[in-house]
Amino acid sequence: MSTEPQAAIKGRFIDNRDGTVTDTKTNLMWIKNGWRLDFVSAVTWWEAIKKCETFRLGGHSDWGLPTKEEWNSLIDTARQCPALVEPNPFENIIVHMPYWSKSDLAKYPIQAYTVMLYSGNVNHQNKKDPAFILPVRSID
Repeated sequence: MSTEPQAAIKGRFIDNRDGTVTDTKTNLMWIKNGWRLDFVSAVTWWEAIKKCETFRLGGHSDWGLPTKEEWNSLIDTARQCPALVEPNPFENIIVHMPYWSKSDLAKYPIQAYTVMLYSGNVNHQNKKDPAFILPVRSID
């Protein structure tokens, strides 16, 4: 198996063949598999932050939760189940439960933004409630 990255998928996403994909439009690297054993359970926002801080993949250790804006760069609300831009480079995305964003609400810091990938809706919920994790990192 080659360790060279695959060609860009229609010019936007590159499968790095190490469990990550790079979005050439935003210069963000995402984990490819939304159902990794590292993140198989929904967790609180604080647990999600800690899991990202200790996560290692593709030779990188600077992973974090995506911001609301980073999530919005992937969302296409004209699509459903998942409401992601095409071509969708991800595998095993959970669509019926929310994913955490790093962004919290300025007015209510006990809450953070979440995204439902079934519809692409960006919502918010209490940081004590569970949601899933899809780590991201900047390649800049």
